[in-house]
Amino acid sequence: MVKKLSSQLFGNLRITVRGSSIERFLNICIKNEIKLYNIKRKDETCMYASISIRHFRYLLYYMGRTGCHVHIIKRRGLPFLLNKLHKRYALWVGTFLAIVSFFILTGCIWVIDIETTGDISISELRSALNEAGAYTGAPIYQIDETKIAQSVRFEMKDTLDYISVSRIGNRLIIQAINDTDAPQILDDKSVTGIVASYDGVITKMDVKGGYPLVKVGDAVSKGDKLVTAVTPPTTEQGTGHIGHSIAIITADTRRTEQSIASLTRPQKQYTGKTKTQFAIIIGSFRINLYLGTGISGIGWEKTISETQLHIGEGTYFPIRIIRQDYTQYTVKEITYPENAIEQQMLENAKARISDSMLSGQINNLSFTSEKKDDALILNVTAHCTEDIAMEISEEGVTLPEKETPETDISQ
Repeated sequence: MVKKLSSQLFGNLRITVRGSSIERFLNICIKNEIKLYNIKRKDETCMYASISIRHFRYLLYYMGRTGCHVHIIKRRGLPFLLNKLHKRYALWVGTFLAIVSFFILTGCIWVIDIETTGDISISELRSALNEAGAYTGAPIYQIDETKIAQSVRFEMKDTLDYISVSRIGNRLIIQAINDTDAPQILDDKSVTGIVASYDGVITKMDVKGGYPLVKVGDAVSKGDKLVTAVTPPTTEQGTGHIGHSIAIITADTRRTEQSIASLTRPQKQYTGKTKTQFAIIIGSFRINLYLGTGISGIGWEKTISETQLHIGEGTYFPIRIIRQDYTQYTVKEITYPENAIEQQMLENAKARISDSMLSGQINNLSFTSEKKDDALILNVTAHCTEDIAMEISEEGVTLPEKETPETDISQ
C-alpha cells in the first residue's frame, strides 16, 4: 500500500523494451541499481516494465550499451497531472482561494451550544456572552474560556450559580446552572419560626428547636404560627432565649380541586400528501431553493430540520442547510367516552395534589363528575397526611419583659 502510494505521488512510467539482447539490458539495470518492477515478457525480443521517473533518467545514460530501444507507453502519477494543469490558472486561483477561505472560516467560532438548568434567561445569557467576546464569528485566538466564564458569572451573579465554557475546534459549549428548584437553606444560627403551609388538624409533632404554640389535636389554618423562635422563661430564674426553630408537624388535611375537560376534541387525520423544501443559509444570508414562499395555514403540518456543515466534531462552517417538511392533514371532531376522560382527569388531579404537598401522601380520594353541555366537570376531594411545617424568618423579634410577682406591702 505504501509502495503504491509513493509511486503515485512521485510518478512512474510504463515502458516497452525491444531488442535482441533483453538479458544484457536487464544485467545493466541490475549492475547500476536501476529498479524495474511489474516486468512482463512478451517474447524473446520484447518486454514490458514499470520504472520511476528518477530511475528512468539514470537509464538514459546506459541506453547506448544495451542494444535495445525503450519507448514510454504510459505516464502515471501526480507530477504528470500537475504538468497538465499548470496552465489552468483559474483552477489554481480557485484552489488557492478555497484553501484561504477554509482557514479563515475555520478560524472563527460558528456554533455556540448552550445548555441551561433552572430558571435562566437564554437571551440574557447570550447578551452576557456577546459582551464577554463569545459570539458567532468571533476569531478563535480571541477566545479565552476562563475570562468569558468569569465575566458572565459576574454579569449574571443574581441569576447564575455556575457556568462552564469549553471549546472544541471552532465550537463553543456553554453549560449554565441556576438551582432555583432547590429549597432555600437557612443558616442554623438564624432566627426562624414555623408556620402552617395548609389547613389541617395536627396529628403528630416533633419539635427540635423553638417554642411550640400548638399541640396535637389543634386545628390550624394556612399561615398560622406553629412554632416561634422566642422561648419564654420557664422558671422564676429563667431568662428565655431566641433561636432557630426546627420541627416536623404532621396534620390531616383535606384538599379539593375542580377541573373541566371537553368530551369532543379535534384529531388530525393525515392524507399522505407531503412536500419538502430546502434552503441554504450562509452567515445571515438565506437562499431559498424553491419558488415562492413556504406553505402555511390550516391543513399542513410543518417540521423544520437544520444541518450545520461541519467536518468532525470541532470544525464548523457558517453554512446551514434548512429542510422544511410539510404533511397535509384534515381535522375531524371525535367524541371520547366519558369514563376515559374521567379517568384521565382523575389521574391528573392526583398528580397535582401530590405535587402541591411539601411531604405527605393521599390516604383516600373521592370524586364526583357531572356532564354539562359538551364538557365533563370533575370535583375531587383528597384526605391527606402531610408535613405542614414551613420555616420562615423571625429576625428582629425580642424577648418579652420578665414579669415580676407583685408583693403585698400592707403586711
